[in-house]
Amino acid sequence: MQRYVGAVLCEAKMLPAFRPRTIFFGGGTPSLLSLKQWEQIGNAFRDLGWTSPREWTVECNPATVSADKAALFRAIGVNRVSMGVQS
Repeated sequence: MQRYVGAVLCEAKMLPAFRPRTIFFGGGTPSLLSLKQWEQIGNAFRDLGWTSPREWTVECNPATVSADKAALFRAIGVNRVSMGVQS
């Protein structure tokens, strides 16, 4: 998963003038990333100036979200969670 985070950050840094209006992490279960990995993403996006997208969505599985992770999502700018439910 750290390789995935590294790849996301590498690609983001290739777009220095880009200011996204929306950010979407989905497909698979991005909420499996650790708090440290989400902090890396949040810090890198902040450093790039990606601090105020209209919408930043993270797809989550209920079993992979803790109160700490939800608080971190809020702190780094995530303002929408798409909760997946499977039957």
